[in-house]
Amino acid sequence: MPVEIDSHYDVVVIGAGPAGMTAAIMLSEYDLKVAVFDEQAEPGGQIYRNVQSAGNVLSTVLGNDPYSRITASHGRKLVDRFVACNASYFPQSLVWNLESLSCIAVRLNNTVHQTSARYVVIATGAQERPVVFAGWELPGVMGVGAAQIMLKSAGALPQTSPVLYGSGPLLYLYAAQIITSGLLPAAILDTASTRGLIRSLKYLPGALRAKKYLKDGVGLLKTVSRSGVPNYKNVTALNAFGDSMLKRIEFTSDSKITHIETELLLSHHGVIPEIQLLRAAGAESDWSESAQCWQPSLDKWGASSVEGLYVCGDGAGISGAYSAEYNAELASIDILYRAGVVVTSERDRLAAEPRVRSRRDKAIRPFLESRYRVPDELLHPSGNTIVCRCESVTADQVTTAVEQGCRGPNQVKSFTRCGMGACQGRMCGPTVEAIVSGLTGCERSEVGHFRARSPVRPISLGTIASLDPS
Repeated sequence: MPVEIDSHYDVVVIGAGPAGMTAAIMLSEYDLKVAVFDEQAEPGGQIYRNVQSAGNVLSTVLGNDPYSRITASHGRKLVDRFVACNASYFPQSLVWNLESLSCIAVRLNNTVHQTSARYVVIATGAQERPVVFAGWELPGVMGVGAAQIMLKSAGALPQTSPVLYGSGPLLYLYAAQIITSGLLPAAILDTASTRGLIRSLKYLPGALRAKKYLKDGVGLLKTVSRSGVPNYKNVTALNAFGDSMLKRIEFTSDSKITHIETELLLSHHGVIPEIQLLRAAGAESDWSESAQCWQPSLDKWGASSVEGLYVCGDGAGISGAYSAEYNAELASIDILYRAGVVVTSERDRLAAEPRVRSRRDKAIRPFLESRYRVPDELLHPSGNTIVCRCESVTADQVTTAVEQGCRGPNQVKSFTRCGMGACQGRMCGPTVEAIVSGLTGCERSEVGHFRARSPVRPISLGTIASLDPS
């Protein structure tokens, strides 16, 4: 592993998940000078987290789970190929500023470095979709994604049976994983509506092109069903209660109010692209109504509106680990073409197979997006529900700002400080947008989103001061 960051690279790849590793492998095979920056201590991203370590928990704790076993096996092969390639890999490094391809600021070992590149590939993946509710800020309430990170990193299971709330494949994957490990959830509160199920059926024929995912999904649902865990359907409202920590929850399911005593509530409503760096670089993004999120505006190769800047993996649009690899191949092929390494005919020949695989792999997405669409009422909180945990801003305060004339998130930020905390609006942004849209009647594409500002991740002034003035 190199200890010095050079001043210039042919390609800088940000993120060492499936997309970032694939891009680094392919580009370095053609002798391009490639640097890979990643925040984690080991390559793999979220899905292949800790997959290379001896005694991997997905083999030990979850050894009887075929889905996890197959995923870990594929991930280990990809990580091994990445480690063996000629790219310069910098683990535990943070790209906190991307003003342009000639100004890439990186924190490594508590020191700031600046580098540049002809091309940049953003492969920063996804984040859990923030859906707030009364009491979500209480200790004892956390995301399913965070709980799964603990499981993969340290084999850490909850010490008490959790209540799982939300919808989507990851919710049931985590439920199946902890059931397989011997821990039964106290209950599952599924917010996916019967209406959503009926609506999704028209996409089922297309989804059959990616029948592996349907088979995996049916397997997860069977595991949960056979366990006997109470599974409440059509959950439309939830409140969490407690003083210094979570004590109980109250929710509505099929118009019936139910109470459960619990000290651990794990919430999940799908994932959305992590695009803060993309926004900081000035690249355009579009609102996707079907996916209920902002996605980068990209061409068929993954190139953004900023010359030389590519996005691939879930950061380009949620499509999963295998699609991330295929899209990274396409982006890499176009970079090779633009760099003069391959000609047009070779580019098109190399792209033919990954493009077909990508289309087939993504065939499941319309079905999933329709089946697990988050109900609008869950995205638009009211009253004293905390919207911005960093600045303790409530839904009522955001509503008041809109009533005073704010017509977009950035105006709301000026009036309330919402989005000015350490998360830079990652957690409150989608909720603020939904509230503004609901109150004004404007489409989300018209409402817009928070502007990204440097640094895109928290970094100390002392670290910034370590940057060589030259």
